[in-house]
Amino acid sequence: MSTESLNSYTLQIKLYVLERPGIGLSTFAKRSFLEFSQDIKEFCDQKKIENCSLIAYSAGGPYGLAAAYSLGKSTDNSSKPLITKAAIISSIAPYNVPNLTSNMPLKLKFAWWLTKNWTGLLSLIARMESNAVMKDPVKASREGRSDAPQSDIECIENLKGVEEMFIESSLEMYSRGQIETECYEYSLWGKDWGFQLNEISGGVKCKVWHGEEDSGTTISMGKYIALQIPGCEASFVEEKGHLLYFEVWNDIVDWLVT
Repeated sequence: MSTESLNSYTLQIKLYVLERPGIGLSTFAKRSFLEFSQDIKEFCDQKKIENCSLIAYSAGGPYGLAAAYSLGKSTDNSSKPLITKAAIISSIAPYNVPNLTSNMPLKLKFAWWLTKNWTGLLSLIARMESNAVMKDPVKASREGRSDAPQSDIECIENLKGVEEMFIESSLEMYSRGQIETECYEYSLWGKDWGFQLNEISGGVKCKVWHGEEDSGTTISMGKYIALQIPGCEASFVEEKGHLLYFEVWNDIVDWLVT
């Protein structure tokens, strides 16, 4: 699609950003990935949205996949599902993915082990990190990406506002005391999600975008998701990391609107 055509489509897009339970202004609740799908449905009912597409990135990936599973099927009232397309970018994958932690830094491998075996210690570490962010957010942000691939570092250096956006997001979350949400989500990663990826069907179309150098959500995760979902498309991008999202935005929009 040409840039001119894409821009004309973009002008017609209505974009809603839904906050997960306990993030932003959303009330904390110990709910599953699948239960959040009901929030999406109720939101669409309120807005009288009959069909829509979905974008899910990083830790939001499991919520997006759950919505594709539960809202991606046609119903008695409609021949089309509520969620017609789901774009899944740099997503977390189920804990039992083969080679899940390949190419991860040691500290992230340890964190993944803790999600399944010792969530209490993981929560303690997360709270220590949140304190570091509140004390010196810029220093904490830069130390946090010390093991990041070169493409992620270049993205932050070259795209204006990206670093500031992540810092502001962290400060917003931790200043509201929402570390409890973060810790609870970590515990969900190490459990069964309540559905299987190969059960995502019934009309919804899915596409995975994933950077091959991603050291946080590894390429093994992206490939597993794409392989498990029937008919799933995939774009695995060489020499790109977790911040791929900012470089493929136009491609994502193009896929969603065509």
